[in-house]
Amino acid sequence: MISSTGTLKAMHLIERLEGEGHLVDVYSKKWMAENNFINFNHEDHQRLIQKYGPQFDSHLLLVYLVDQDYETFQDFVDVYPILKRALIDNVYQPTFLFINLETKQILCAGLGRRSSLFVFDAKTNKSLLMGEKFYEDYLRQFTALDYQNIVLDMLDALEQIGQSYVELDKLPGSLDEVEQILASADFAREVYTLKNDTVEYSLGELEKFESRYKEILDHQSEGIDLIQRYFPQFKSHHENMLSLLTD
Repeated sequence: MISSTGTLKAMHLIERLEGEGHLVDVYSKKWMAENNFINFNHEDHQRLIQKYGPQFDSHLLLVYLVDQDYETFQDFVDVYPILKRALIDNVYQPTFLFINLETKQILCAGLGRRSSLFVFDAKTNKSLLMGEKFYEDYLRQFTALDYQNIVLDMLDALEQIGQSYVELDKLPGSLDEVEQILASADFAREVYTLKNDTVEYSLGELEKFESRYKEILDHQSEGIDLIQRYFPQFKSHHENMLSLLTD
């Protein structure tokens, strides 16, 4: 998976991205020492190394690619040539890379057209479509040592967030704008308009929009919280996406 001259480059790239907070070695002693979660702590980590062997330790890297420049993408390709199609040639670049050092697989995931989730294997460039045998076989191998179910949880969170963007895009205005109108509503007035919208709405319709906004955002926050557990900077990217949808 790594190019013949890429081992040292890989170490430097991993160390740099880890230091910048763009890469997490989720099953490493360092990560467990710094992030002693209630449901998975250092003692659990040691027990699982004893159970599955040393290959469990540091076998899974999570990489956050948002806001990375072309030079970093090229560094990845220099180390992992199979990433050229994913990072250089693709119309939609992945949001995350999941690098399994034990199985020598790289899984790419992101949001593409209409904020829909795309997932594919870097080596074959083959999409993973739920329900297909390749999907089941690939993920079974990829997640065999993923005790915390991180990969599948991250994919679910990303898909959930993408679906919420689609739902938000269907609603007029923004939650703030709707709430401001409702807070200062003149009940003698029958209809109201929102910014950049020529349609007139009743107070009852605006109240339904408010309720729907809150429902979507509450559901969305579950996915955001999970990703922020590993990449706190994702919140800024998410807020930029929200502003594009509601401005």
